[in-house]
Amino acid sequence: FVVFITMLYAISKIKRENIIDALRDDMT
Repeated sequence: FVVFITMLYAISKIKRENIIDALRDDMT
């Protein structure tokens, strides 16, 4: 159960970073 939560947290963190990078690319 704890491992599942950790995986979800890691995935959401990665997605958030990817979204930020995508927004930066659009702004440039």
